[in-house]
Amino acid sequence: MIAPGPSTRLRPDPTRRNRALHRAVLVATVILLERDGYRRLTIEAIAAEAGVGKQTIYRWWPNKAALVLEAYIAAGEERVPEPDTGSVTTDLEAILIPVFTWNAAYHHGTALANKGMMAEAQFDPDFHRAYVDLHRSWWGPLLNVLRRAQGRGEIRADVDPQALVDTMLGASWYRVLLEHAPLDADFARAVIRMVVDGNRPLASGDCPQTR
Repeated sequence: MIAPGPSTRLRPDPTRRNRALHRAVLVATVILLERDGYRRLTIEAIAAEAGVGKQTIYRWWPNKAALVLEAYIAAGEERVPEPDTGSVTTDLEAILIPVFTWNAAYHHGTALANKGMMAEAQFDPDFHRAYVDLHRSWWGPLLNVLRRAQGRGEIRADVDPQALVDTMLGASWYRVLLEHAPLDADFARAVIRMVVDGNRPLASGDCPQTR
């Protein structure tokens, strides 16, 4: 995650983005998004948290949606690792256990931020397209892990890795939205076990079931 830190109060260079101020704005956006949710988030609050003027934010981003998506893509790049331990199960656990547990508190933090953005995406087509791009940035490490596993023979070569990603992340979304059961490390391991065990190459002599 982008590490929260004290507000950075520096005078911006009007000709280009100041790196320290830029980071301060992204950090502030993530902090407030996960505290207040998307609908309650305002440019004024972000500016105050980051210690910059509103005009600085509006000069660098056209609207709140663009800022939020850039901030969360940056946060995701730091939050989601891309391990390569040689074991698909270990690699998936390294990614999904943190992701599931970050979303375990359904009414604040990452879950609140994601619920708000998902809701906005249902009514704003432009935001929806950008939100899909945000999710693509999260799919990347999982897809790479699964493709390497196919190359090692741990997962069948005919399986669609994107379908497996959708299955794993879809399981987490179902619990985030319905809040009917815990989203924790045990659930992450159970989902990973079903995905991996259900898609291993057939052993010699096994035949695929047919109707």
